[in-house]
This record gives sequence, C-alpha cells and structure tokens, in this order.
Amino acid sequence: MELGDLYRQVVRSLSDGILVLDLDGTIRYANQSCADLVRMPLDDLAGRHMHDFLDADGRVHSQGFLDRAARGCSSRRRSTPCSSRPTARPCGCGSSRPASSRASGSSG
Repeated sequence: MELGDLYRQVVRSLSDGILVLDLDGTIRYANQSCADLVRMPLDDLAGRHMHDFLDADGRVHSQGFLDRAARGCSSRRRSTPCSSRPTARPCGCGSSRPASSRASGSSG
C-alpha cells in the first residue's frame, strides 16, 4: 500500500470529524464522521461553506481564523504572536515584531 493510500484510509476511518477547507471557508473534503456530526450525507458537504454549520458567534470567530490563515499566520490566538516561517513582512497577527524575529523567538 502506498503512503497516500494509507493516509486516505486512516483519515476516512477516524472517529473524529475531519474537514479540509479553502482559505475562503469552502469545504473541499470531509470524512464520514464529520458528516455524521452535522447529520448530512457525506456527498452534500463538499462545496458548502463552513459558516453554514455555525451560529453567529462561531461565524465571527472562524472568520478571524480564515483571515489570519489567508495572511499566512499560524497563530491560534489573537494575543499570541504568530510563529509563521521567517519572513521580512509581518503576518498580520497583531504582533509589532517582524515575523522573522517572532519565529526565532528573539526580542526585537
């Protein structure tokens, strides 16, 4: 069995719901456990927007994650400086230090 086939088999068989999203929040892949969680047929999830399954607070919160991901920021908390790969431009996570100093942990 090739590694890609093994990966697909593992993801499909997980009891945890797995979603793969585009940066705009469109669902590109969901496993059966995810479909079971939202009580929808698996084939109906791809192409839907993740906001279809969230309340108003969840939409606002998730949009912040999508916006930061689109800017290349990997931080999960707004108050936590981003740990994105070193670059000369800030990632937009709100930290005043350049991304290169955040990634290396230096104070700048």
